Amino acid sequence: MLYLEKMGLFTRKTKETSEPQNGPESFYIKRITLNGARDFVLLQQNLLEGNLMIVNFRPLARTAHQSNSESSMLHDQLQRIKKYCLRTGGSVTKLKESLLLITPNNLFRIER
Repeated sequence: MLYLEKMGLFTRKTKETSEPQNGPESFYIKRITLNGARDFVLLQQNLLEGNLMIVNFRPLARTAHQSNSESSMLHDQLQRIKKYCLRTGGSVTKLKESLLLITPNNLFRIER
């Protein structure tokens, strides 16, 4: 054990950088279920706050499958989220068939 301590295994090095941190001081990993257009407002608000979002869009996808207007609304809203992520450096990836992981900015990276 003493040998590992001498190697510095249990000590933390402080990273000295001149660059300021631009990210939020704290963030949450939140889950949201999209049932309608108003849920996209809540989703975007959470992304603006810097939270990682796990998004279940199954209920909205089922409704969209039955209605053309809901289908176009779902498509439009998902495109808005994609554009937002491109603008802020965030990412969107599919976890399951109707489950997405959305990162709000480039502080979080998704390895594919």
